[in-house]
Amino acid sequence: MPVPRLTAVALYVESVRRSAAFYHNALSAADLVEATPIGDYAVLRLRGVELHLYDFAAYGAELHLPDGHSELKGAGTALYLHVPNLTQAATAVERGGGQVLDGPTDQPWGARELLVADPDGYRLVLWQGGLNADWPTW
Repeated sequence: MPVPRLTAVALYVESVRRSAAFYHNALSAADLVEATPIGDYAVLRLRGVELHLYDFAAYGAELHLPDGHSELKGAGTALYLHVPNLTQAATAVERGGGQVLDGPTDQPWGARELLVADPDGYRLVLWQGGLNADWPTW
């Protein structure tokens, strides 16, 4: 079997418009489509990966969360995004309605990482550098 390729990540959010604005303004995501006139779904592109934003109230049942655990959105998950400048990225995140949680921190593998949260609390690790600057994603 060929190795699968990640093509999309789905996030269930409180406000699709707010989240789309955050990813567009803070991380330069390209708008692809707003699929419904009521704004409960949108697709953005972060380089070669699509970011699907779903309104949690409209689509959250698809997640089949246990009763009483509606706040588990994104628990245990972080998206890693390579950025050219962590200082500029931190400023853009905060201006866009996100929050810097930790860092930047130098990692033993040569990367420098900044932990942030989007407006819904999803964790994003913004990073630069790495052991081999020639690697396309490291």
